[in-house]
Amino acid sequence: MKFKSSFWFRFIILCLMVFGPINLAAQFYPAKTYSIADGLPSNAIYDVVQADNSVMWFVTSKGVTTYDAHSWYVFPDSLQLPTFLSSKIEKSSDGLIWVAGKNDTEFVIKVFDSEEWREIHVPEAWGKKQTAFSFEVIANNEHHNITLAGIRNVYHYSSNTEQWEKLSFPNGKLRKLTLP
Repeated sequence: MKFKSSFWFRFIILCLMVFGPINLAAQFYPAKTYSIADGLPSNAIYDVVQADNSVMWFVTSKGVTTYDAHSWYVFPDSLQLPTFLSSKIEKSSDGLIWVAGKNDTEFVIKVFDSEEWREIHVPEAWGKKQTAFSFEVIANNEHHNITLAGIRNVYHYSSNTEQWEKLSFPNGKLRKLTLP
């Protein structure tokens, strides 16, 4: 009796080893690496986001760039879009594209809406030398709330009032942040 149970146990294990991996085959996802040779303006990419229409948006050392799977478009330098290492790009839930970061002269926040760029003036106290920062946009109906946080300061912007508010925290520590 012991032989029969040992035989069937080994048989089942052997079948699982031979036929089991058939269902565990890896999936292949094609990927392409793009470079300057393909039309990318710079190999230094700082942030990337995909728009609702599947267009890819990049912040590079040469400015903001889009790619629609066929061609690249580099926005002109005259728009003064961010070009420095810590620059950020984000898509809000309503589909608008937002960028924040330092260009050649100053820190800027801009939004791409209806085929044109609009600037959101940053708080005066933010400074031109700000490097490390966090940036988030929350869309609420037709209005937007922006949170801009640096090493020592946190600001909140509401498109309702078009004003920045410096947030302060008891004892200088952030515990929980709730935006209106």
